[in-house]
Amino acid sequence: MPYFPDWDHYAADAASTKYSGLKQISRQNFARLKQAWAWEAPERDMAGRDPRFRAAHYESTPIFVQNRLFVSTSFSQVASLDPATGKAKWVYNPPLDPASARFEWVHRGVAAATVGGKLRIYVGTVDGKLVALDAATGKPVASFGSKGRVDLRLARSVPGTSIPMFSVSSPPMIVGQTVVIGCCIEDYPYRGRPSGETLAFDLATGKLKWSFSASPDATSNVWAPMSADLKRGLVYLPTGSAANDFYGAARPGNNGDANSIVCLRADTGEKVWSQQLVHHDLWDYDLPCAPILANVGGRPLVVQLTKQGFAFVFDRVTGKPVWPIAERPVPASTMPGEAASPTQPFPTLPVAFEMQGFGGKVAREAQKYLVGPMFTPIAPGQTLLTLPGTLGGASWAGGGLDPANNWLFVPSITAPTKVEAVIPDPKVSDAPHAGRVLGALNFVTPPPYGRITAFDLSTGDMKWATAIGGRDGLPARTHVLLTPDFLLAAQESFYAGPARNLDGSPSSEPPVERPSLRAIDKCTGRILAKLPLPGSPGGAPMTYADRGKQYIVLPVGGFREPARLVAFALKPKP
Repeated sequence: MPYFPDWDHYAADAASTKYSGLKQISRQNFARLKQAWAWEAPERDMAGRDPRFRAAHYESTPIFVQNRLFVSTSFSQVASLDPATGKAKWVYNPPLDPASARFEWVHRGVAAATVGGKLRIYVGTVDGKLVALDAATGKPVASFGSKGRVDLRLARSVPGTSIPMFSVSSPPMIVGQTVVIGCCIEDYPYRGRPSGETLAFDLATGKLKWSFSASPDATSNVWAPMSADLKRGLVYLPTGSAANDFYGAARPGNNGDANSIVCLRADTGEKVWSQQLVHHDLWDYDLPCAPILANVGGRPLVVQLTKQGFAFVFDRVTGKPVWPIAERPVPASTMPGEAASPTQPFPTLPVAFEMQGFGGKVAREAQKYLVGPMFTPIAPGQTLLTLPGTLGGASWAGGGLDPANNWLFVPSITAPTKVEAVIPDPKVSDAPHAGRVLGALNFVTPPPYGRITAFDLSTGDMKWATAIGGRDGLPARTHVLLTPDFLLAAQESFYAGPARNLDGSPSSEPPVERPSLRAIDKCTGRILAKLPLPGSPGGAPMTYADRGKQYIVLPVGGFREPARLVAFALKPKP
């Protein structure tokens, strides 16, 4: 059994397994966990300076490197924390312009590397900068870029003019002497759109090494976390859709490497292989999470989870599918000028982990909408109900891998999305049509609305699926962490279904399942225990050991409640 003493990447390791070999916390003593410390992110200090700083869900997962915790905030602040107490040793406050971020101030983590014998922390900021910090002091490294910062907009071949439409939410990926970073750009059509290229810089100097465009018009971006094969020097990009994402008459064909898992040589940017998982995307089915690397029977594999509810599995060196992928016919488009792809890729194994499309009989609530099988495009004058919706299926929460038996664990949600065709404002766009998401529509599919599914990557077989989420209400996102003894699932709060009074009559208030950290049997999916959380978890849990004590830490709160990191450890036996 491999042992992982550090959680030195956003998802535990460069392979994005979310696995730790620490064993002090087990299923036998899980009930003895208690809160060890809590650190409140200094977001309210920023929000107090300017009302345009609007805190979002706190989604940042810390990394643990050289016995120190490093974490970001929604406003791209970075802090170094004492792992035993949670007290901040330093906090870096980037000089943000409150008008410069577009994506609700979302930020998920940082990366670390040693340069010249000194540890550095790298962070992409919500206003589009790449910053290198001295891990000992929290000060920008003067020799990196311009006084420790690289402007990612200016480094692009098509920088664009709409600064607020450009952001970075996911941590960089460091491979050898190269730091690779993606970006977020708006998928809705507008003039002056910046480039969505993925960029790579020299780890020591910040000098641009290469750029990669996933789509011919450079509008496909990599906003989700990446993964890497450090031994082979390969980086794996989960690319997004080309804009605009619901109407593609201006981007005919399959759109290059958009909606693809792309393998590049990290030092040069040379493309090794690419597999497109959605052709000519018309549903906002961008790849939402980091690919997961595995070694099965001596064969190096990579798994890409999708919003459609698929797990595509490839040889990560050659890009060849492990199991056949069938190109199946899908509905044609009726939008003027649109030519949808006649087929879409469907993996034969593993089976889908989410509901896909609507059959001949639909719930009464759905009958007023345009419904059909998965990959039904929007249509003029109608509101489309997509399943899975724009949130997934799988989401940025990704999955986890147990390297002991090569089982894959996939959290997902069932959340149909309403989408309508619109004509964009000619003042901001010259596109004749676009799609507008109207939000999720619940109660049109049978429960549950959230689940975790386990697959054996040796055979492709599904081993179990456990309901975890709303029964008759809003779905809740789940994040996982794997240990040798169990699966941990951080569960958001959710409506658990219509409540009943003691006489059996419906209650006016639906019960709410409070947020919790759940210990789950990896072999059966049975929930072993629940640990109440002091706030709704916005991001993934992680674990580390400091001075002989194991801690589990996760981000909670944001929006109307304080954004905090909360740490749990075992309560001493009486």
